[in-house]
Amino acid sequence: MSPEEFVQRYQADVAGAVCAVQQVVPSMKEKKEGTILFTGGGLAFDPAPEYKAALRTLAVALHKELETDGIYIGIVNIKGNIGSDNYYSPENIAKVFYQLYEEKNTVEITIKEAI
Repeated sequence: MSPEEFVQRYQADVAGAVCAVQQVVPSMKEKKEGTILFTGGGLAFDPAPEYKAALRTLAVALHKELETDGIYIGIVNIKGNIGSDNYYSPENIAKVFYQLYEEKNTVEITIKEAI
């Protein structure tokens, strides 16, 4: 993969996430509270050469960096096809996001482990 291809692949997901976080974190720091949740996939656990996964690492690093400011960062990793069955239904996935938001006791939940 060329450096240009590498940068292009990360512009939307990882760089986009960084830009979004930078927009909301200042006001969260001011209030000493806030929650940011990301959605990740199975590639974070089993990367393939043609696909790269870095969002999970970003979420964990941001969690460590911002938790002392009262800001919670979490990620829900979905290791399956959304809507492919009841297990991966949008309703079940929403429940996992809400659980993570309410409990804030871990930086990540992987759907396969959570439902």
